[in-house]
Amino acid sequence: MNILITGANGFVGKHLTIYLLSLGLNIYTIGRSPYTGLEKNFYFISAINNNSFKMFLLNANIDYFIHLTGNPNLIDQTQNNFINCDLGLQILKEIEELYRHKSVKCIFFGSAAEYGLYKSHLNPINETQKTNPISNYGIAKNKQTINAIAWAKKNHKMLVIRPFSILGEEMPKQSAFGSFIKQIKNKNSKYVKTSNLDVHRDFIDINDLIKIIWKLVLNHNSYGKIVNVCSGKPIHLKEMLEYMIKYTQTSKSLKQMSNEKFNLIPNIVYGDNSLLFSLIGKYKLLSWKRSLKRILDKC
Repeated sequence: MNILITGANGFVGKHLTIYLLSLGLNIYTIGRSPYTGLEKNFYFISAINNNSFKMFLLNANIDYFIHLTGNPNLIDQTQNNFINCDLGLQILKEIEELYRHKSVKCIFFGSAAEYGLYKSHLNPINETQKTNPISNYGIAKNKQTINAIAWAKKNHKMLVIRPFSILGEEMPKQSAFGSFIKQIKNKNSKYVKTSNLDVHRDFIDINDLIKIIWKLVLNHNSYGKIVNVCSGKPIHLKEMLEYMIKYTQTSKSLKQMSNEKFNLIPNIVYGDNSLLFSLIGKYKLLSWKRSLKRILDKC
């Protein structure tokens, strides 16, 4: 089984690639730098308009295309996010042209940021909810989803996975919890600086996420759908941060900083995962406390 992945060096991409390699699958990657150990199966993202890219795709003889590229931390770099999302559709066109003899299954990585602003009474939010993204990342991902679903209507095998907040090792330092860990480890500071902590978010562990992704990929009933991947529970951010400080036995005080952009985001955000479990069956998710314990023990 041959799998083509974009964003293999990213937060989710690294974990997913390691998992798929452990299953004995053949992995090909497209990116700005090769994934260690897969240099022979790598193609530079900057050269996908070259004829050699078609040869790369033909030689890979791919069965699944998983498009992960897109950085949620590049909030103000609109052009970069849209380039990443358009990239997946560009590769799809090449796949459609080159693999007419077989149906390549395509998986696009969306985001709960696509939901954007909505009324709290709509929680838990499900996949039929009209999207209203407010961040550049959410807008770009939503554009990608709309185009991907349109492509799926042409009888192509397409799945859009829409994860909520992800906890895991090597979280980007610009993310909320990546920043919290960095500040907790900093012995030269008495504070952990935060934005508004009086919010509730829906968290899922990275190890659960990658296993769920693969379960969805292998389920033919998943295709043609957008699927929330979430716990279905709202967790208070302040409770989580206080737990981290207590668990690491550090004497840190919280220092809340003003950030107007976060005032636009609903205070309580959590997803409906009923479609997810109807597709993958029973699955016990790791609790956020166990997830944070493992992450803190390793860092």
